[in-house]
Amino acid sequence: PGFGVPFSPPPALAVAPLPFSGVPLNDATEAALIGRAYPHRPPVTAPKGVLGHCMGAAGAIEAGLTVLTLQHGLIPPIANLDTPDPGFAIDCVTKTPREVPVRRAVSHSFGFGGQNAVIALEAPQTARQAP
Repeated sequence: PGFGVPFSPPPALAVAPLPFSGVPLNDATEAALIGRAYPHRPPVTAPKGVLGHCMGAAGAIEAGLTVLTLQHGLIPPIANLDTPDPGFAIDCVTKTPREVPVRRAVSHSFGFGGQNAVIALEAPQTARQAP
């Protein structure tokens, strides 16, 4: 059993952003869930190291960052993460932004107490890279 993801593998899909909190158990759990949902290992980022805890605004900010990723084809690195945990089955963008022609992206917001939301976004036809 796993999560269904109706998206094609990279470079068409980026998962941006993850809510990595810097709490090892939380980060490991989030990485495991994302790795299970997206076994093709799309690139991921997490803005919390730059933004901090924005509480109720986090999902909106992350959605905005995801739109910028679609618009510019540039995935920002995870702040303060030079070497991801080798147990993470995900492709963390680290150190420098990664240029990727992204057509679709998913933003996950994992909140306190199990409050979770996901939004899938697709670049408009005029903004997409050639197939």
